Amino acid sequence: MKAMEQKFTDEELRGIISTALKRQHIEASTFSREQLEETAREFGIEGDRLDTAISEYFATRRQREQAHKKEQQQRRGVLLHVFLFVVFNIGFVVANQFFGMDLPLHLIFPFWGLGLIFHILQDWFGIDLGEMETDQ
Repeated sequence: MKAMEQKFTDEELRGIISTALKRQHIEASTFSREQLEETAREFGIEGDRLDTAISEYFATRRQREQAHKKEQQQRRGVLLHVFLFVVFNIGFVVANQFFGMDLPLHLIFPFWGLGLIFHILQDWFGIDLGEMETDQ
């Protein structure tokens, strides 16, 4: 098949152009607005549609970045919770064993542990147990 007869889907076009740009090793990895408009015209994209596409692209990118940042904060929160669970419970055991305190470890471990499990399920696995109850 000749190159001029070959047709490509939108997905293939995006992938091919993306691959070509990566392989080209362009020193300046930015393009001017003029270059973008020229490329868009070659694909038959008018100015207004290009402006809308640019706005949508940057709005979507900001949303993805914010979601990623929120996910990282949630993961750090779970790790802090695990750390505090371990440190405090070791302290409780030491206080009971060596200082003769009578802390109710039979209540502290399971209930705090249950809270930790719920925190892990919600923030790491996206399982919201509160929503599950209201859906029924």
